[in-house]
Amino acid sequence: MDDTPIRVCATADTLTLYWDKPAGAPADCRYEVCAGGRIPVTVAHTHCTLTGLAPATEYTLEVWLEGWSLGTCRASTEPRLPRLDARDITVRDCRAPRVLIHAVPYNNDGTPAPQPPKFSDFTFTGVTLTGRALVQGAWQEVCPVEVEGFEEPGGEVCRVHFYGCTLAENGCELRLRRCCEVSFATAPDKEED
Repeated sequence: MDDTPIRVCATADTLTLYWDKPAGAPADCRYEVCAGGRIPVTVAHTHCTLTGLAPATEYTLEVWLEGWSLGTCRASTEPRLPRLDARDITVRDCRAPRVLIHAVPYNNDGTPAPQPPKFSDFTFTGVTLTGRALVQGAWQEVCPVEVEGFEEPGGEVCRVHFYGCTLAENGCELRLRRCCEVSFATAPDKEED
């Protein structure tokens, strides 16, 4: 049989192969898909997703129909993207419009990570939050503290502590959503010996 072009879509741990049914192939034919020494996968349609693959690895892929090779190609899985966590952040003795720790529910710069980043362990000490920010060239009142995690389970913002901070009294309520262990105190608790 002639070489059939194989089209491949890749993620960090999968390769999905697409090919065209050869002319003259029986209606109920079965295909075997092989990837670099792995056990072949048998399918009854002209596409197959191979799972559990190693990230950033090249594989030799073959599609067979009843003992005949339809085609061979090489394709690589994508590299696993590192999770971009924000942890152990400390801010001291400054003046700012607000503290904004906020999940962004979209990804416009490529393949999304398999899980949201973790936001945790923020400490603000002696910070004055004015509640006024320059927004599109004009001063506006803003919420001095807004902490909001991701909607996915485990996507909460955790352990955010404010010590000796001054918050603007501009009538704006603090916005705390999908977060845990947020505290306001005059000074950190001293650990007992």
